[in-house]
Amino acid sequence: MYISGIEIKNFRSFDNINVEFHEGINVLIGHNNSGKSNLLRALAIIFDSSVRKQLSVEDFNNSLTIESLKRESPKIVISVRITQSENENLMTDELVTVSNWLTRLKEPYEAKIQYEFFLPISEEKNYINIVSKARSTEEIWNIIRSQFIRLYINKTWVGNPENQSPVDNDSINKFDFQFLDAIRDVERDMFSGKNTLLKNVIDFFIDYDIKSDKSITEEEQKRKLQERKDIFSTNSHELIKTIQERLDSGNKEILSYTDGIGASYDKSTPDFEGNITESEIYSVLQLIVKQETGLTIPITHNGLGYNNLIFMALLLAKMQVDSDGKFLGSNAKVFPILAIEEPEAHLHPTMQNEFIKFLKNNINNRKVKQIFITSHSTHISSATDLDDIICLYTNNNKRNVSYPGKVFGENKIKSKKYVQRFLDATKSNMLFAEKIIFVEGIAEQLLLYVFADYLNKPLEKHHVAVINVGGRYFEHFLHLFDSNNKGTIDRKISCITDLDPMRRKKNENGNKKKNSFKACYPFEYNTNLDEFDYSNNTSMVSVK
Repeated sequence: MYISGIEIKNFRSFDNINVEFHEGINVLIGHNNSGKSNLLRALAIIFDSSVRKQLSVEDFNNSLTIESLKRESPKIVISVRITQSENENLMTDELVTVSNWLTRLKEPYEAKIQYEFFLPISEEKNYINIVSKARSTEEIWNIIRSQFIRLYINKTWVGNPENQSPVDNDSINKFDFQFLDAIRDVERDMFSGKNTLLKNVIDFFIDYDIKSDKSITEEEQKRKLQERKDIFSTNSHELIKTIQERLDSGNKEILSYTDGIGASYDKSTPDFEGNITESEIYSVLQLIVKQETGLTIPITHNGLGYNNLIFMALLLAKMQVDSDGKFLGSNAKVFPILAIEEPEAHLHPTMQNEFIKFLKNNINNRKVKQIFITSHSTHISSATDLDDIICLYTNNNKRNVSYPGKVFGENKIKSKKYVQRFLDATKSNMLFAEKIIFVEGIAEQLLLYVFADYLNKPLEKHHVAVINVGGRYFEHFLHLFDSNNKGTIDRKISCITDLDPMRRKKNENGNKKKNSFKACYPFEYNTNLDEFDYSNNTSMVSVK
């Protein structure tokens, strides 16, 4: 199964939006404040048990009109759709987990979970009476903040929301939602064995040569693991015994004070004894960087970008641990989800490309079921398959969504392949810009910025991107912005073409073989119609 979509109403920057997802990696791109982070937070409210479910006034969408606020109390609704995967085995725990969530029984099955934050019906009449005399939305929000927000409640329903079937903790806890926000302290979160993340990973992968050996039976695995545990126990006992022997004379001196203070009584005296468990040893382990020269340095001496990659690798390892049924039994997670906010924050462009490849490998190896990434990096978007990109953008103060991989259709496969091939870190800026000018070559691209500066209308200030398509290939890119089709990006665009004037001599003396067109200077164009036929660039005639 996979999360196939989310519908958000009145939550933060979203008044009402429906976003479709697909299996594997979903890369949410867009300019600043387009709603990418808020979408991840909406998912976290549903699936992350550590996220606070009780919201505040600031979490409501601020575009609600005074009429709607007077008509009824504002309400936040976040609804997530889950769909059967294409090759999913129905005998797995996935279907069992969402069996009470189903809204469609036929294959592919569909399930639904919906979060609501609302004012109870018993308070609705009082709310309408109080806000009826308000003269502005600001006044109403102040009334909600001071009198009603404390009365709001949150509920999470599964299946058809009209039935109001509450979610049970056992099923929602089967989802492993790991969220890495943009401001994260990875050094605090992972680099000591005292930390739960690293401790859990070590505990699972210790003796992994035996645990992963498919050539022996499960009983043999248990026997070999127990042998190693017994060896550790014997060795640790000897270690404790050695410490006790070295403490023997000092121990007598230490304990002599207990006699003087009266702590020894009834023929009993304090002494030292102890044992060491494997998990206690983990706390002394620390991640290091082992260089080729043999020198070792603490992991904290790395750059933030490198450490972020190590942290994500460990996090994925932990997700593998948490979803292992043999290791955790019925407590194992069924659906691991990784959400990453702005991975480019600490990664240079080359490492961003490697990062996307790394995530794809983990999806292919089934280490994680679904990944959500937010980014405004053109390097991330250029390294991502067109089908994996979801573009969030703002138009007339309303958040919209586009699916660049879906806009081409079956009869435009050639254009899709062309765009995928040439959507590099420069050209992919068209997916982020508010306005786009397409030009044929680098000369026009350079000159347009200069012309705009001379007109005192700098293009960067007005969020205009000039995209060089490398020839007369505008039509391939224009499919992304054809507002007549569903899923395209509704943006103002302009195409500037070269005149490319050409002429050829007219046939003489009945010669049927036409002469070839040859380039001419612009000032020669249409100057001698008796002697020449003229041609120019007509590639944009069919473009509307």
